[in-house]
Amino acid sequence: MIRRDESEERFTRRLEAFSDIVIGFSLAQLGANLATASYAPQFFTSPLRILAFLFPFAIICSVWFFHHRLFSQVFVPKALPVILNFVWLAIVVLLVFAAEAYTSNSLNPVVIRAYFTCYALVYALLAIQNLIAAGYARGRGDAEMRARALRFAAFMALWTLPFVWSLVVVIFIAPGSAYGILLSLGFAVAGILSGALRRYFSKAQARQPGVA
Repeated sequence: MIRRDESEERFTRRLEAFSDIVIGFSLAQLGANLATASYAPQFFTSPLRILAFLFPFAIICSVWFFHHRLFSQVFVPKALPVILNFVWLAIVVLLVFAAEAYTSNSLNPVVIRAYFTCYALVYALLAIQNLIAAGYARGRGDAEMRARALRFAAFMALWTLPFVWSLVVVIFIAPGSAYGILLSLGFAVAGILSGALRRYFSKAQARQPGVA
C-alpha cells in the first residue's frame, strides 16, 4: 500500500467516496430505466431484457472492484491522477448507457463502437493510473508499491487490447458470423495471455517474497 501523509490520505478517502457515489448513480440509472421502461410488466418473462439489466450491472461491479483496488493500494493523490479519475467516472456513466443500448440493439454499428470505445477507455485509464503510481513509487524508492502498480497496469493494459481489437473489427466488418468469431478470438487470446501473465508475476513474486 502506498505511504501517504495525513492530508493525502484524507483527500484520497473523500475522492474515493465521491467516486463511489458516481458509481452508485450508475446503478440508480439502471433501476430508473427499469422503472420507466414500457416493457416493465414483461421484464421477468424475457431472458433478453433480464440480460440487458444484469450485463451493465456486472460491468459496474467489475469496474468498482478495480477502482477500489487502485485507491486502496496505489492511487497517487496528485493533480493528473485526480483529473484522470474524474474523466474515468464520466466514461463509466457513458459505459452503462452504451451497454444498455448495446444489449437492446446489438446490430447498430454506432452503438457497438460506442460500447467498445467506452470499455477500452475504462481499462486504459486504469492502466495509466497504475503507471503513474509506479513512477511515483520509483521516485520514493518504494520497490514493493512499484512492483504492485506495474502488475496492475499490465493486466489493465492487457484487457484494454481485446476491446480495441473489437472496435477495429466493428469498423471494418459488418455484424455477422465472421464478426462474432473475430470478437471471440480477441477475448480468447486475451484470456490466454492473462493466464500467462499471472503465472509470470507469481513466479516473480516467489523470487521476491517481500513484494505482495
